Amino acid sequence: MLKNKKVNRKVIMAQYAMALKKSEDSNGIVFKTNAPSLNEAKEYFRKLKQMSKESFDKLFIVTEAKKIKI
Repeated sequence: MLKNKKVNRKVIMAQYAMALKKSEDSNGIVFKTNAPSLNEAKEYFRKLKQMSKESFDKLFIVTEAKKIKI
């Protein structure tokens, strides 16, 4: 019989911020999330906004804010 063993691993994730691209009405960051990669963060935000990749990329920019250890 196999037993489940907990593995002590630290997962390093980064915090990513989504903001409107440069605009007179832009007031900065819209949302933040933790994700393992920039691509996963972009996909998360894109689905949150329910937009196509092309439309999302025209309006928003996603950048890394800081890394955290979980």
